[in-house]
Amino acid sequence: MINYEDAKEKIESIEGNVLLVNKGIPYVHLSALDEAVSNDALYNTRAMKMHAKIGAGITYGFSTRLGGVSKNEFADMNLGLKLGDDYIAVLENYHRFCSAIGVDENKISCPDQIHETRIRLVTEEDAGSGISRLLDEDHLGVDGQVTNVRNLPLIVYDADCVPIIAYDPVRKAIGTAHAGWKGSVAGIARKLISTMQGAFESDPQDILVAIGPSAGPESYIVDEDVAKAVKDAALSMNLGQAKIDKLVWGPSTFAGQENKYKVDLWRLNRAFLLDAGLRAEHIFISGLDTIALHDVFHSHRVTGGKRGLNAGIIMLK
Repeated sequence: MINYEDAKEKIESIEGNVLLVNKGIPYVHLSALDEAVSNDALYNTRAMKMHAKIGAGITYGFSTRLGGVSKNEFADMNLGLKLGDDYIAVLENYHRFCSAIGVDENKISCPDQIHETRIRLVTEEDAGSGISRLLDEDHLGVDGQVTNVRNLPLIVYDADCVPIIAYDPVRKAIGTAHAGWKGSVAGIARKLISTMQGAFESDPQDILVAIGPSAGPESYIVDEDVAKAVKDAALSMNLGQAKIDKLVWGPSTFAGQENKYKVDLWRLNRAFLLDAGLRAEHIFISGLDTIALHDVFHSHRVTGGKRGLNAGIIMLK
């Protein structure tokens, strides 16, 4: 298991990432997002500038494998309750991680995450669903959540899939989305923004989005059907060939990887966010590759599914 010093060096070698630690538990922040929620130079409306002067209105963090109490393939910080890990150990992991980033684990609203695009509007009644009680029935089939309720944490799980968190500092609203390749090509990132527009009258140009640690383009090797789905998604946004060429590479001719492709889900989700109306400078990609950094993050690809879950959590203060 990697130690904190080595993990910090690896994470912070990728520009824009910071490995913070509180109460002995490490978690990832994106320095550009932190700057954006506190620097009015990036804001284009008077309301956003007024918000910046009263400070950041969210707390958030992306977990690593460090700091938990789980054993074996789940070591150390596993946040998946349905993977066969010791239930009490996972609850302790939640307590440690949530205490570190400053949220109450018993109020978290959990998604089901089935690789689709359903986004749920979360209210006070959803607090604790999936953690302090069994997952509510109306959370089944949910891959994203939005809320404007303060002190109600939203969580998104991943172990190579793309975790997305969003914050509207003007309408005081947040959102999350789980974007595996199926959700990514189906445009869940764009749907997250449209849901915030519909629920809170958010202006996409005000929304800040972070794309967290996940499978990177140099590591994410797929079959032709996935590569085609990514291309088709790009074409649906009328992206030109030059941009499509940055999303899909292949087929490979290397031994053992014949007819395989590499795809960039980070750029694809960014393209959907831009298509939804976000400003380019309000989209922050961590660039942390969970496959390459599988000693720091859980990776489904590397372990063949024998692993825990990472998570991103965001909460309105």
